[in-house]
Amino acid sequence: MDEMNLVLPELLQAPNLRHLSLHGIGLPKRLLSSTIALSTLSLTHIQGSYYFPPGHLVTQLQCLPYLEELSIGPLPSSKGELLPAPIPPTTLPTLRQFTFRGEDVYLNNLLAQIDTPLLERLNLTLLFDLDFTLANLTEFIHRTEGVECLVARVIFNKDGPSIDAGYNEQWGAGKLNLQINCEPLDWQIASATQVCGTLGKVLSAVKELTLDLNVNGMPPDWENRLDSTLWHELLLPFIGLKKLHISSSLTLELSRSLESVAGGGLALELLPELQVLEVHVDVSHSENAFSSFVETRQSMGRPVDLFYDWRDPIL
Repeated sequence: MDEMNLVLPELLQAPNLRHLSLHGIGLPKRLLSSTIALSTLSLTHIQGSYYFPPGHLVTQLQCLPYLEELSIGPLPSSKGELLPAPIPPTTLPTLRQFTFRGEDVYLNNLLAQIDTPLLERLNLTLLFDLDFTLANLTEFIHRTEGVECLVARVIFNKDGPSIDAGYNEQWGAGKLNLQINCEPLDWQIASATQVCGTLGKVLSAVKELTLDLNVNGMPPDWENRLDSTLWHELLLPFIGLKKLHISSSLTLELSRSLESVAGGGLALELLPELQVLEVHVDVSHSENAFSSFVETRQSMGRPVDLFYDWRDPIL
């Protein structure tokens, strides 16, 4: 379908407007300066000719002192866009929910230019990239008091991995949700590993982690396509982890992976604070799953309590 050239009038005045959603419609340069009462703003499916760089968007957002919810994307490609020279970030004083869908480069540039001290929910969906650019995400989260990450889960689905983090298992306020659009499972693990590595300073505070995989839509031989070291790299950032839950769908795969860690530097680096390993099992699993890993930890003076749970975790 040909791109539709839809744009609101430049002279539109709406000083009392509270909610604005533009779907495939251009954003006039001065529109937001006349809508200062906005509490929710959604800019989705922006066409190529109406692309706005992060700096232009931030300039407009400065005019919205009551904005509580902001949703952006998907956007046209911003590859090759340079990060602006360092400037003091613009504060969005009332923003509580931010949703973004698009490329990591655009997000990285945008986060360098805003502060959201009251943010409670950060929902990010990223397109697959071989080399994610997210250097500003960690600093942005550290500047945001409402997003505290003590509990996390990483779930692999047919459409891509999802990384959730918050300060309790209710996954309510104070939540980070990050999804990556990619399908092959090894790509999913590699992508999640990249992002978790970037968020190392944030995830180092996580005390409880769940690893899960939804087998629906996965190829029947998915377990035979994976390199066990991929799981090691995924877990390395969780240096403060006390409790690890592993779903039944990943029990055999993670058991093989963790049991391959014996002696050497990696055995000392991987999950150094782990105290409890809870494994969800079914009748097809060996009762000795993870036993070698537990024995290795015991011999290192870092004992881990192993529990088998016959219930599946909730996705």
